[in-house]
Amino acid sequence: MILTSLARQPGLGAEEAAEIARASADIGSSSLQGKVLRELIGIATVDAILEAIPAIGSTAERRKVLVALARTPELTPAEGAQLAGATSLLPSSPDRAEVLTALIGRAPASSIRTAAGAISSKHHREEVLKQLGSSDR
Repeated sequence: MILTSLARQPGLGAEEAAEIARASADIGSSSLQGKVLRELIGIATVDAILEAIPAIGSTAERRKVLVALARTPELTPAEGAQLAGATSLLPSSPDRAEVLTALIGRAPASSIRTAAGAISSKHHREEVLKQLGSSDR
């Protein structure tokens, strides 16, 4: 795939990576879109990747990209807060909980609490909040 090759180019800048992220919407395959976006993590801005995620048709691929972003060492607290808000792109409670759990200690607790409040499953919502509470100790 051409975009995957471009995403792996040495010396790729944030602007070029953002262009590739935008172009990934035209791929037509959720797994390839997700693969391209995961390749761009750490190069493209979090904004650019988050803007491209809605074009991914597969919830599983969206989750993979969001979890990979959440685990990025360079993630700032502001980006973590943005990412917590982006869990609304995932329809299932377990997927949202997985991303939010990955953000514990990396995103502001208030952002995680707010996003957890939107989880429809009481079990998953409480699990995130329980893990968030135990990380404060």
